[in-house]
Amino acid sequence: MLRLLDHWDVGDGWQGSAFFRRYQGDEPSFRDEQVWVAAEGENLMSCVQVFPRPLQTPAGSVSMGGIGTVFTHPDARGRGLAGSLLASAAAGMKEQGHCLSMLFTGRIPWYTKHGWHSFGLRRVLLERAPERTGESPTERAGCEISRFVPERDLASVRALHDAYSSLLPGTVVRDDALWDGSLRSAGNPEEEFLVVRSGGECVAYLRAVVLSGILVLSEFGSSPGFDEALAGAVRALLEPRDPDPLATGDKPSTELRRLASTVSLHFAPDLAAALARSGVTLKEHDDPSCMLRCLDASALGARLGVPLRAAETPDDFLRRMLPPEDFTFWPADRF
Repeated sequence: MLRLLDHWDVGDGWQGSAFFRRYQGDEPSFRDEQVWVAAEGENLMSCVQVFPRPLQTPAGSVSMGGIGTVFTHPDARGRGLAGSLLASAAAGMKEQGHCLSMLFTGRIPWYTKHGWHSFGLRRVLLERAPERTGESPTERAGCEISRFVPERDLASVRALHDAYSSLLPGTVVRDDALWDGSLRSAGNPEEEFLVVRSGGECVAYLRAVVLSGILVLSEFGSSPGFDEALAGAVRALLEPRDPDPLATGDKPSTELRRLASTVSLHFAPDLAAALARSGVTLKEHDDPSCMLRCLDASALGARLGVPLRAAETPDDFLRRMLPPEDFTFWPADRF
């Protein structure tokens, strides 16, 4: 499978096998039954991988099958192999008890043809305003920013994540294995992980990674009342540094640190206001790349205790259970 994936020009300085090795060796759900392949003789020609994840909804968590590692050898394209594997994967996910499936792609028409639909999400582009003088928002809040140290910070960050993200539909409910997988695979190859402390206690955290040359705030969280401190950490992350810990060699530090992208802040108006006060402008835009598919509406309704309405399609029911305007999937859980 890795030999096949080596034909994929992943970008960001990665060789295919090195990039995808993480989604096998470091992926806690990696099992034979989560991978579909097409072979010609002894050679694999196409593959699809499923990433099981428990996804938060307003009525409880549901089992979701994430679609990733979809690739066909250049010599075998145009024969419908990947489409056939997707159909097999969809049937397999339903048999395994997954109510819905999710993927991220730029090939929206192709995946629409195979049953997935763009969910109509919004994202936010953050831009650093000209340099400011005086105390930063974090300093004004009496806090300090430091690098994440797993042995010291993981338990506190997990508690913050549970309290902050458990209220957000679309977030992954992480157990020990999923936390370990996220910490291993979120970087590209590196991630920047900051924690904010007040009186020695961790009150906020922020994760960031460069994806396709764009700085992405891949996850964050804070205790109630510490939006100003978290905004200060975002502002600090946007400041240029030399050397830049996330620089890939083809993007100067000043370019990396002027702009960033993150999830819609519809759920966090206080944070959005604090960011504006700290000199960070926010511009919302559509993100059609997140696509979902309801695999089993009856099972989804039974799991959540909500019946389908008359003439309601499975995907309309899915949108009712997971309103797109509230949907928050952290890129730190990417697959």
